[in-house]
Amino acid sequence: MRRGLALLIAASALGGGPVLAAPRPDGRAVVLPFANLTGEKSFYWIGEAFAMGLSDHLLAAGIDVVSPARRREESQEFGLDPDDPPTLASILLLARRLNASLVLTGELRWQEQEPHRIELRGRVIDASAPTAGEALILRGDLHEIYRLQQRLAALLVPATRGRTSQAQVSPLSALEAVPLASFEAYIKAVSAGDRQARRTFLERSLEAAPSFAPALIERARLELDEGRAQDALLWLDRVQVDKMAFPERYWLARGDTAAARGDRGSARDLYHKALQRRDWPLAHFRLAAVLAQQGKLMEARQEVEAGLIADPGHPVGIELREALAHGPVHEVPS
Repeated sequence: MRRGLALLIAASALGGGPVLAAPRPDGRAVVLPFANLTGEKSFYWIGEAFAMGLSDHLLAAGIDVVSPARRREESQEFGLDPDDPPTLASILLLARRLNASLVLTGELRWQEQEPHRIELRGRVIDASAPTAGEALILRGDLHEIYRLQQRLAALLVPATRGRTSQAQVSPLSALEAVPLASFEAYIKAVSAGDRQARRTFLERSLEAAPSFAPALIERARLELDEGRAQDALLWLDRVQVDKMAFPERYWLARGDTAAARGDRGSARDLYHKALQRRDWPLAHFRLAAVLAQQGKLMEARQEVEAGLIADPGHPVGIELREALAHGPVHEVPS
């Protein structure tokens, strides 16, 4: 079953018939940024955009996916350059560190003799074998990035087509009304290395699309990082939760805001709400920290271990496990 997604890629690339059901791998999947081989450094954000979009589509299809934020942290720690195609050795090592059995990697370049048209090459690597499916190639106009993501996701997870329940809203459907400039600025914000750059790009993103939920949540997190929990709430209050494909991200941010304000009871309830939507390691760790602060050490340890089952190397989980071995926790690890 672990090779199911790789076989799906191979069947699509080789021109096979339609696949009627998406496989669910036994392990986790991680999507790496598509390497920017266009020769234009300013397009670095497109590779990250594809990584985030495909991660969301896989997640919506019921596949356990490493979050882009977790992948970025580990990639930076590991020293991977998103502009360079990673070697097989580095891919396998990164997959092991993230407890992922499948890795989707790719590259983008200009289509020959076709200005402003890009060529995408995606490949799935089975990190447990390791084997790779045939390269999946897509071509399209640079300004149709949403459509390209949808086409690539449709080949990866065809079972996401036609789902109408709120829990399975297409992650990219809400983007159809979002100006490309807003989406670009948002991707640059989450990729930025310092807070001022994050703030600048988020301001641009929200100027172009004031109700863009991911940018609003990221803006709230910026306030939290700077110690202004009350201001974070103001940004979160603007999020239209009923239109989100993944509302657990909103509930996690609300929980972090409540925890920062010292309202541990509300934080606990909000983390539970996030976990009702998805078994998410980071939500387990956040909940564990609050439970430990309330003196519920046994419950806290159970939550830490629940999160570490999916992501044994997560630094927050490891830090909490070590802290709980010595007694109560007074600060929530970031």
